[in-house]
Amino acid sequence: MPGNHWDWSMPTPFSQGWRIEKVSESDIVARFRLKNIFLDIIKSEALLGETHLERFGDLPGPMTLAITVRAPEDVDEYMRRIEAASAPIVAAAEDKPSGPRILYAADPEGHIWEIGWFPAAEPAEPVT
Repeated sequence: MPGNHWDWSMPTPFSQGWRIEKVSESDIVARFRLKNIFLDIIKSEALLGETHLERFGDLPGPMTLAITVRAPEDVDEYMRRIEAASAPIVAAAEDKPSGPRILYAADPEGHIWEIGWFPAAEPAEPVT
């Protein structure tokens, strides 16, 4: 791991033992799948913007554990359940400009969970 860059394309005992699969990466976030849950490592300023926080304070960051749901209304159902359990909502469910509906909540240890619905990518128009 030279400098601040980790080469996730190279298998490691950690990633092989846990069967972590890198599923996407951009300039803002790297997403990894661990069975049926995602781990997002995200730039601090991007996560602060998404959650509308000024700083993380006692919350761990900048990473989220992410759950993808099947429909936008499922995000709202999760939010109702989280509120009923008196767990902290970090950022209420909202439709993002790029299309997904996402909410952020914190577990008892302060880890940020992202619960989101992401629309399927539309097929590209054929080039004529």
